[in-house]
Amino acid sequence: IDSAQEMLAFAAECATACHSADERTVFFLEGDLGAGKTTFSQGFLRGLGHQGRHRHHDAHVIERALQSGLLRVDQLQ
Repeated sequence: IDSAQEMLAFAAECATACHSADERTVFFLEGDLGAGKTTFSQGFLRGLGHQGRHRHHDAHVIERALQSGLLRVDQLQ
C-alpha cells in the first residue's frame, strides 16, 4: 500500500469482507506514528457505511464496532 487512498480502499474491502462473513473478526492495529492506523480505521468505518466525521480516537472506533454489532464484550475482567 503506497498511499492513503490505497489504505482507505483496502480497509473498506476488509470491512465488506468482515461484515458479510459468518464469523466475527477482530483487528489489532499496531504501528509507528504515521503508519496508517487511523487511515485504516476511517476506511473500515466507511466500508461499513458510516457517513460521518471520524474522531481520531481509539475509543470511537471501538464504540462504532460495538454499535454495529461487529464487536461484543461479554465480560470485562
